[in-house]
Amino acid sequence: MKTSVIHPSTFKLDGGAMFGIIPKPMWEKKIKPDEFNRILMSLRVVLFETKNKKILVDTGIGSYHSDKFKEQFAISESDFALEKALKTKNITPEDITDIILTHLHFDHVGGIGTKNGELVFKNATIHVHKKHLEYSQNATLKDQGSFHTKHFLPLLDKYKELGRLNLLDELEGEILNDENESINFKASFGHTPYMIHPYNNEYIYMADLVPMRHH
Repeated sequence: MKTSVIHPSTFKLDGGAMFGIIPKPMWEKKIKPDEFNRILMSLRVVLFETKNKKILVDTGIGSYHSDKFKEQFAISESDFALEKALKTKNITPEDITDIILTHLHFDHVGGIGTKNGELVFKNATIHVHKKHLEYSQNATLKDQGSFHTKHFLPLLDKYKELGRLNLLDELEGEILNDENESINFKASFGHTPYMIHPYNNEYIYMADLVPMRHH
């Protein structure tokens, strides 16, 4: 199984929020904030390639956001950024067979649909945890702002209508298998409930449980 990481775009989040109880004089030695106390972060997407499948893990922040939102989060090149990044690997959105969504925060699920609510990856099957999907619609106050349900729920409904929405329902198990090349997962709860961590025999994707190497 070939594994690679692509970088569709970057954005910025508040440094204090990202490092929690760690004092700013300590964390800013590792990464310098801008004048608004925001730190630069990469919206990485993992690509697994097997004999018959091309699998994305998460889809970045997407291109459906307002100008105000883009400015607030300093989103770089958001329009078609993921499609452009895939093109560097000679892959089109139609080539993607599966998308594993670690969780449904806007910076991970945003790339599955267009501004007009159309599917970007028309041939893909979506894999997401059932209980996390349920939680996203009744999240805690802390988590609510990270779920853009008006964007992703209609898109997931379209995948469901197509018979291509796979809802995981355990704390660990197999997501998919292609000629004995399997991708499995474990669920965690530290960042958001039922966030899944896909892994093969070489790598595990920690997603926002360990969002940066500094952590």
